[in-house]
Amino acid sequence: MNSIRINFFESVVIFVISNILGILLYAFFVNFLEKEYIVLYVFMQNVFLLFFCVFWLFRCGENKKIFLKQFFKKIGFYELKLSFKYFLFVVLTLVLILFIIFFLMKFFDIKISGTFHKFDKFTYSWEFFVFVIVYIGLGPLAEEVFFRVVLFNSLRNELNFWFSMLISSFIFAILHSGIGHFFFAFVSGCFLSYVYEKYKNIPVIVLIHSLLNIPAVIYVILSSINIFKY
Repeated sequence: MNSIRINFFESVVIFVISNILGILLYAFFVNFLEKEYIVLYVFMQNVFLLFFCVFWLFRCGENKKIFLKQFFKKIGFYELKLSFKYFLFVVLTLVLILFIIFFLMKFFDIKISGTFHKFDKFTYSWEFFVFVIVYIGLGPLAEEVFFRVVLFNSLRNELNFWFSMLISSFIFAILHSGIGHFFFAFVSGCFLSYVYEKYKNIPVIVLIHSLLNIPAVIYVILSSINIFKY
C-alpha cells in the first residue's frame, strides 16, 4: 500500500472537531483577556487541526508508517530547487490568469468591490510574532497535512486524480475569505495537489505553501508601519 487510507467522512470529522475546539478555546481566551485577537484564533485552530490529523493518521499502523515516511523525506538541494520551481510556476500562472481576467473585466466594463481581508495593525509585538509563525510555519504545515495528506487522499481513494485535485482545492479555496483569496487558494491548491501526488513529499509542499504566504506577510508588515494608505 503506497497511499494513506482514510475516507471523506473522517476528514470532515477532523476538520469540524478541530474548528469547534479552536472556537471554544478562543472564546475562553477572549473572555479572559477581554479583547479579540483574531491571529490567536487562527493559531489555535491550526494547532488543533494538525493535532487531530496526526492523531487520526496514527490510529492505523499502515497510515502512520506512510505518513512518517512522507513527512521525514529529506530536503536537499534538489528538493529546494523543486520547491522554488513550482513556487515560481504558481506565481507566473497566477499573474497570467489575473492579467487575462483584468483584461476581460476592462473590455466588458465589469466592476467588483474589493473583498480582500485587511488585517488591523498589531497592538502588541507578540501578535506579530504569532502571525508570522502561523502564516510561514504552522499554517502551511497544518493545512498541507489536512488538505493534501488527509482530504486529498480521502478523495483519491475513491476518485481519479483530477476530481480529487479539483474538489480538495475547491474546499481549500472556499475556506479562504474573499474573491481574490478564493482564486489564489484554488490555483495554489491545484498545484500543491499535483506536487503531492507526484512526489509524496510533505516538506516540499509545506515549503511551497510557506513561500506563497510570504508576500502576504510582507504586505501586512508594510501596512503595519503605514507604508500603504487605506
